[in-house]
Amino acid sequence: MIITQWFSLFEKTEKIVILKNKMNNVRIQLVKAVQHDNYEQRDELLKVYETLLIEFESVQTSSKINE
Repeated sequence: MIITQWFSLFEKTEKIVILKNKMNNVRIQLVKAVQHDNYEQRDELLKVYETLLIEFESVQTSSKINE
């Protein structure tokens, strides 16, 4: 998953909502992968989740700085 250029057009609050939803979807898929012992999918989803988490923290930090 790649965060595309259109993402930068959203306001920070919208970005936070989008990222939270994507993170929740990845978490659900991750739980299913673990339940089915699908280690390859688990590893891939962990990488995606880590990327989303970094982006989420970045957006959240930048919104606090701008307040």
